[in-house]
This record gives sequence, C-alpha cells and structure tokens, in this order.
Amino acid sequence: VGGILEEHMYKESNILAPTSPFPLARPMSVDHHGDPQYVLLQPFLSHEDGSVSFFADATTGDHVSLAAGNKKSVQRKIRRMFSNFLTRPPLKPERVKGFMATMCVVHCILLPEDLPKLCKDLASDLKNKPFMGGQTFGEQGRFSNGVIGHGNLMVAAIAFAVDTQDDDEEVVVPPPAGEVTIVFAQPQGSKRLWQTHNADMQCAVQVMVS
Repeated sequence: VGGILEEHMYKESNILAPTSPFPLARPMSVDHHGDPQYVLLQPFLSHEDGSVSFFADATTGDHVSLAAGNKKSVQRKIRRMFSNFLTRPPLKPERVKGFMATMCVVHCILLPEDLPKLCKDLASDLKNKPFMGGQTFGEQGRFSNGVIGHGNLMVAAIAFAVDTQDDDEEVVVPPPAGEVTIVFAQPQGSKRLWQTHNADMQCAVQVMVS
C-alpha cells in the first residue's frame, strides 16, 4: 500500500480521480488474434478496513493486473477505436450519415480539457458529418466469446449509414467476431445500416424501422 493511495488508505475516501489512469484488468476472453481481452475495474472508494470499492464486480479467485495509461494513450485509443470502427466492413466512411458515441465518464475526468480537441478530431474523421455523444458510469455488452459482462472505461459507438439496394428485404450482414451489424429495409429500397462496436464489449438491440 502506498503511492497514489497512501493518503487515502484506511479511511473513507473518494479515490476516483487519482486512480482513473490505473484501473485493474481482469481477463475475460480472447480476440480473433488470440490476444486476451480484459474487462476493466475502476476503483472509486477506499474504506477504513483497507478495502476498495470498484464500479464493476470481481469475485474471489479472479486474476487481475494493474493497467496504466496516460492522457495521450487514452486519446489515441479512443480515436483509433472510432476510426477503425468507421472503416470496418460493411461500413464505408462515405456511407456514414451520422454517428453516436458513448464513453465512460472516467475518460472525461482524465481528459477534461482535451474533450474539445477529441470532438474536433472525430468530426474530421467523419468529414464533419453530424454526431453526438454521452458519458456513462459502467457499461455492459457481449464479448467475442459470447459472455455478457459489465465493465468500466469502455467506449461504444453506433454509426448510421445508408445502403441503397433494389429490394426491400431485410438484410443481416454477418459480422466478424466482436462486432454486431444489422441492416434494416425501408420502403423504396432505402436501407439503413446500424452497426455497434465496443473496444472490449458490444451489444445491439434489433429494432425494426418502418
């Protein structure tokens, strides 16, 4: 015990800000390259008995690692995730008409003065197409191995794109592992593609549009 938590241990104290660059990482699955995927656990309270509370659950016997990041690495990861998302088949940047992003609110604690630049960079990647975003405490989704999990410090995105075809049949495009893609048919052959992706986990709700 010591370092950034030394002044907080063995008392009731909010440790969210000092620990935001240093979450714990619990292995959850592996990606299609065989590399481990982690669910992150963000500390937020220390207690008089020496224990620490997190925004996500861990159980006895879990193996965890101390993760570390800084402002630049977090910014790079967020922008890279969104950029990769917008270019993954079947999406094409020129088909994207709008974009909605959700980030863990801890990113905003870590990057308060950098959010305007991050928004400007995302707008540039989107060729200045409309987008909106929000922040949440804790996110939930499905890992590539099918396990549903709840974690922290996650980034999620939904892109709204248009694909014009001759028929009005509903088309479901099989996605690669770790991604969900749904295409819905509308009258006059206009089809809207909804795709969700998350850096670690993702989920989608299939809603028919009329």
